[in-house]
Amino acid sequence: MGFKEYLSEECKHKSVFLAEYFFGCSNEESINEESINEGGTSDKTKYNSEIPCLLAYAQNGDFKGFEKNNLKEAKKSKDIIFTTEYLKDYFDEKKINNSELTLSLIAEALNGFYDEKLFMSSFGISETFRLKVTEYLTKTKKTKPSQFSWAGLQNASGTAAPDDVGFDTVVAGISVKSVNAVTLKSLSPDSLKLTTNRGEDAISKYSRDRETGQSSGDSYWFNWKKKVVTSAIKLVKKEPGKKFTFSSETPEDSHYYIMYNKEEKVFYIKYKSGTGKEKLVDPDDDKTPEGKYKFTETNLKQKTNIATTNPHYAVFGNYAIQNSSEFKKLSDLVYNTLAKNISEMVFESFSTNSEIMQKLAIADNPYFYQSLKELYYVPSSNEFSENKLIVKKTDINYKMGKGVAGVMFTIKITTEAQEVSISPNYAQIDLHLRYQNRVFGLNPTVKVQNVKNLENIGWVKIS
Repeated sequence: MGFKEYLSEECKHKSVFLAEYFFGCSNEESINEESINEGGTSDKTKYNSEIPCLLAYAQNGDFKGFEKNNLKEAKKSKDIIFTTEYLKDYFDEKKINNSELTLSLIAEALNGFYDEKLFMSSFGISETFRLKVTEYLTKTKKTKPSQFSWAGLQNASGTAAPDDVGFDTVVAGISVKSVNAVTLKSLSPDSLKLTTNRGEDAISKYSRDRETGQSSGDSYWFNWKKKVVTSAIKLVKKEPGKKFTFSSETPEDSHYYIMYNKEEKVFYIKYKSGTGKEKLVDPDDDKTPEGKYKFTETNLKQKTNIATTNPHYAVFGNYAIQNSSEFKKLSDLVYNTLAKNISEMVFESFSTNSEIMQKLAIADNPYFYQSLKELYYVPSSNEFSENKLIVKKTDINYKMGKGVAGVMFTIKITTEAQEVSISPNYAQIDLHLRYQNRVFGLNPTVKVQNVKNLENIGWVKIS
């Protein structure tokens, strides 16, 4: 089974997650719309971080770099063509679980995204930390792994450890973080006690002004979306036949564009469907049913007040992002009202040990957490259950983010034992309710990012 088939069969919706999971941004920019994308740079970062980590543990000999094997091909060809057989010279098959499939997936990933500088830098970091992992396992008398696996595009679910490089031991493996401000944990809005009906947009529902009794049809969110759609339509109609992506991508490369057909008086929209396995609805594809991509102006404007997600509105989300300053007053009203309405629910979502552990990616099995500069051992949930975690209401602070993506809360966490001391030590996280991507097109998600000082609540800092 090839890499693309593996992606479509096993990992639907995962490319969306990965874009955020491995795309770094500073603390100030954590909710900036610039971090909303679907792969590309983020995929390159992911593969050139996780695969070298696997290689550090399962290398065949002393890895110094990949040798060029494509010198006689045309000038535009790559210097290295990755194949399963080629990779066997560098990876020890005996150390890799399901080696044939794993190496074939790695070959296809690297053929699309290999970056020598990033790969070798990541390998050096992982090789250094590999020695420290071995030393820690020896010191604590834990079983050392003999076989390793690569999670590929599969995300940890439920209470499973988020290991990107897996071990065949009780210690699940390593969660590899390659850039600053990475996401520790991705969750759904219901993790914050926010309840929505199927397809309902949580930001739309919880940003209505309760004091004035706003309905979905007169809410701040509706007014914002309506202004965005009206403005975009006006611009697109000025240039019939032109495909607008409202991004740096070309219409061919982007998942979204909108074009006005003057003769038919309809808008053609390319988009990703949001039902079942996501499919590209593309006016340029003969296989796409004609009615799926044609919309009248009246139809587009009428549906802006519907508080559910509409995948074909994602292109308007791109427009909102590209012109965020134009709509800042409207989006600020949405997110300030949202933060006010949900602050109590955010606090309640941190009321139990299990809820806090969920947001801190504390799992059934222990694992290692590796960033560019730090290495942690993350104990299991059983070990943490003996150490009650506490979040006080006064330790949750709302911070307005840039752009149109969402809201952020900075949260300090301590333990019951430390809470009674004069100067308790805290861990700190940023919690975002935000459009991961596709503003107006997909329901928002919850991200735990910018973690600090987790050793203060039980994580073991090794390096």
